[in-house]
Amino acid sequence: MGNLNVPALMRVAIALVAILVVAVLIFVFVQQQTADEGPAPVEIGATPTELAQLNRLGISVQGQAMRSVEPDHAIVSLGIEAVGPTSAEATAELSGKSNQIVQAAADAGVAEADIQTSGLSLFPVYGDIDELQQPTILGYRASANYTITVRAIDDVATVLDAALEAGANSIDGVEFASNQIAATREELLAEATHEAARKADAIAAALNGKLGGLIWLDEEYFSTDPFPARAFAAEASFAGGPAVSAGSLTVTVQVRANFGFERE
Repeated sequence: MGNLNVPALMRVAIALVAILVVAVLIFVFVQQQTADEGPAPVEIGATPTELAQLNRLGISVQGQAMRSVEPDHAIVSLGIEAVGPTSAEATAELSGKSNQIVQAAADAGVAEADIQTSGLSLFPVYGDIDELQQPTILGYRASANYTITVRAIDDVATVLDAALEAGANSIDGVEFASNQIAATREELLAEATHEAARKADAIAAALNGKLGGLIWLDEEYFSTDPFPARAFAAEASFAGGPAVSAGSLTVTVQVRANFGFERE
């Protein structure tokens, strides 16, 4: 260690210690300033933890709006089927019934564009197991489903009766709808949002504070009641069956919002 310059090493060590002390003082000062200013605002791209903390600091409320709307059309779902000893015969019989259904609906005032095939199927009808442990095929069953849009509510019973007389085997559902649903939904969204804001403002006032800006808003729920009528088997002329009543549709919209809260 004869060549070691001790005073020079001491000067270097003292300089390093001084730099470290200055760095620590700067760090403590910055931390103190941050604590005095409060938590930093959450920027775009914040972590889920930061967003959750911000939501807890705000006011979360729900807003709801409802309105009755008169149906202006109905959607009828019905089914037909045919059975034959061969697949070709079953399909041919089904085709004949389908043509009768389409013609009956057209004669009842339904436009061709409002008659849609919604399903087709063909499968064998099995009997007992034979000596080879294989099921015997007794014939084939073909079926089709149709969706018919009836533009005039008063014509629903007439269309159903015509379809049953033409060979429909089942009525799978009658759903009443309105072309005003979309516009009504937009109006109710505005009403529900205003209700949520009024609730949040009342809560803020009760806490001796004031409402801050909107943090987030979600459409939480939307529905149009009543639900479609239940299906029933076609056993007789519809004129002597259950009454068809359109009633009214209840459109419901619900939103959830989160607002900032500022203490006065």
